[in-house]
Parts: sequence; structure tokens; C-alpha cells
Amino acid sequence: MDSTKGNLLSSNSRIEWTDTTWNPVTGCTKVSHGCKNCYAERMAARLKAMRAEKYANGFDVTIHPSIVNDPLKWKTPRRVFVNSMSDLFHDEVPSSFIQSVFEIMNVTKQHTFQVLTKRPARVVELNHSLNWPPNIWFGTSIESTRWIDRLDLLKQTSAQVKFLSLEPLLGPLPSLQLDGIDWVIVGGESGPGARQMRGAWVREIRDHCVANEVPFFFKQWVVYQFEIITIIKYMLKAYCYRIYPTNVQQQILRMQLGAVRFVYNYFLAEQQDRYEKKKSHLSFFDLCRELVELKRSGDYGWLYQTNAQSLYQGLKNLD
Repeated sequence: MDSTKGNLLSSNSRIEWTDTTWNPVTGCTKVSHGCKNCYAERMAARLKAMRAEKYANGFDVTIHPSIVNDPLKWKTPRRVFVNSMSDLFHDEVPSSFIQSVFEIMNVTKQHTFQVLTKRPARVVELNHSLNWPPNIWFGTSIESTRWIDRLDLLKQTSAQVKFLSLEPLLGPLPSLQLDGIDWVIVGGESGPGARQMRGAWVREIRDHCVANEVPFFFKQWVVYQFEIITIIKYMLKAYCYRIYPTNVQQQILRMQLGAVRFVYNYFLAEQQDRYEKKKSHLSFFDLCRELVELKRSGDYGWLYQTNAQSLYQGLKNLD
């Protein structure tokens, strides 16, 4: 995976099904119940607090003409998620600006652009004025049967590659008609307030994809909710039966929690210092590499005694 140098609007991505994000538009408004716990809204608030120039408007819809030409600078072919921090087809984005974004995607055929929207009706309206080469993949999000009509709108476009993002999956989708669909992504919600996703819903979609010979990509379970519920269950059980940690277990817990807190505060200071000096931030991958170097140093070798996954989880909140 190649580094995309520059600003916070074009960067390497931790999203498993893409390589790079490109955000000629930032900000959005909620259009359906899948938007309730929007990760982009949380990230925009954090970047505004960090005084990131391009996020001065927070999560208000803002176009960024200065980065439209960024793909022209990328020499290595890559998969590009277009507008991970917005929706290119939001009503507040001028049609002329959408066309300028499509023009760049058309002339950079070495890259694969993944355009995802919750507003496919507007795409249908603009379809006649947009050119859809094979390197522009178009998808729509469907979180429950309430929004299944987005699938029909997706099929009405001239996109040569069409995909579905069924995330956050908030209910079963038994009536998916996958004719003309090239790819299906399924995932649960993550972060604070994450809502339930049942395994039966996922298996039903997977089996439907297999039957229709459509590639199926499973992204994630509802990690945050599962962890919290599990912890609460164990706490209640411990309380009911008066089960308390031994002295050794208490020492291990203190060490684990202390290490996670230390690593978070250490790299938070690093991020703030870097932004003040260079107006940029370290990606999650950069943070992981620096954590390895920190553990190798003589002063912080004790970090090897703590669970690495816990430390990495803390770093994810700093990216």
C-alpha cells in the first residue's frame, strides 16, 4: 500500500476494501437511520478541534476544489474510496463540481475509484451527464429493508461496476435482487452506541451471494457493543457470586490499563506536536510503527508485557 502524501483529505485508509481515501467534499447531513452514529461526523469534529484547515467548517458540507486534481499526482495504481468524509451526491454539492470530479476519474484510468452514496436518486438524475468508464465503481448503502429501493436506483445508472454496501447492517435483507450487482460488502456498526447485527442476517446475505455468484466481502461484527455487553455480563456475574480478582489479577489489570493510558497520552502529544509543526498527522500505520520502535527502546521495554491488541486499539482513536 502506497503512502498518499499531502493533507488530511487524501490519505491511506484503514477501510479494508480500499487503499486510499480522496475527499473533494467533506461534511454531510443525516438521510436515514444508518447515519445515526456516523464515524465521519465524529472524525470531522475531532479534526476541527485539532484546527485542521480543511475541517474549519466541521461537518458542514464543504467542497475543496484545490484537491480535485490530486489523483493526477499519484503514479502507482490504487483503489480510491471517493468521499469517505461526505457524500459526493449530496444536494448541496453543485452538479458542475460533481462533473469536475468525474472528469478527473475519467482521465486517471490507472486508478479504481469507489463511489458510494446514500442518495442514488440524484445519481439517476445526473446519469446522462456523467461518463462511467470501468474504473469508476458505483455503490449505494442499504442498512435495512426500509431503504431497499436504493438498489433499484443503483441499477438504473450507467455504471459498469455496481456494488452494495450493506453497513451498518441493521436488519435482515431477504429480498435482495442481485442481478446486475458485482460486489456486496456487509458489516456491523462500530464505536459508541453501536447497534446490534445478527449473524443470521449476514449468513442469509452470504448464501444469497453464493447462489448468485456475486463476490461477498464481510467487513466486521459489531465490535464495540459486543465487548461492552460481554464486560457487563462478567461484571454482573462477578457481583452476584462475589467473585473478585486475586492480587495477581489486580496487578495485571492495573498494568494493562496503565499501559493503554500511557501509550494513548504519549502519542496524543506526538500528534499534537506534529500538527503544530507540520500541519499533518500520523496515520494509524505510522503510529503502529512508532509504537514498535518505542517498545524496542530501553526505557519502554516493559510495554512488551502488555497485550499488544489493547495498545493498538488505543492508537486507532488517534488516527
